[in-house]
Amino acid sequence: MFREILREMIADGLINKTHIARKVGVHEEVVEDIICMLVDYGYLSKSSHAELGHSACSGCYLSSKCGSGNSTIQTYSITPKGMKYAKT
Repeated sequence: MFREILREMIADGLINKTHIARKVGVHEEVVEDIICMLVDYGYLSKSSHAELGHSACSGCYLSSKCGSGNSTIQTYSITPKGMKYAKT
């Protein structure tokens, strides 16, 4: 299931827990737990950004809907280790 979730993240380009949960056939909470484990294993890296206008948000079609400028946004990136794992 770890690989399947990573592959969905790669295919979508944007991590949407609800969408992934539906595609994989599990509850959203399970996806959240697996994402935490993927971070712990080094397959994903997690970043928190203090403001909406952060450069990581530029070009994201959801950037205007995430919240106010003083909210904290978490982003995840698939690491090279995660890409390799997903492709095996």
